[in-house]
Amino acid sequence: GVIVNISSVSSVLAIPGQSVYSATKGALLSLTYALARELAPENIRVNCVSPGRIETDMVAYASPEKRRKWLAEIPMGRLGTPEETATAIVYLASDAAAYITGANLNVGGGVYMG
Repeated sequence: GVIVNISSVSSVLAIPGQSVYSATKGALLSLTYALARELAPENIRVNCVSPGRIETDMVAYASPEKRRKWLAEIPMGRLGTPEETATAIVYLASDAAAYITGANLNVGGGVYMG
């Protein structure tokens, strides 16, 4: 079996005004790691995808100034797409990732490298 949790780069980045969001996403990341160890003997892989800023309704409200600030913080210089996040999820759920468990795949254009 396969479980792919969706967290956020906010789980490991300190973003002012996002303490509750960051805490919940960090908890999901910790759950991923714990479940990966617990379920590996049952041949169940547990991984996580942590998107950064993605072009969704969640960021559509942003002013042009805020968007420029975000883009300046992202090494790739653009927001990600929902399709790019989906591709990471599909990969971790596929047989191509058969020996991957307990991983956190950051899909954030380089905003977090760790």
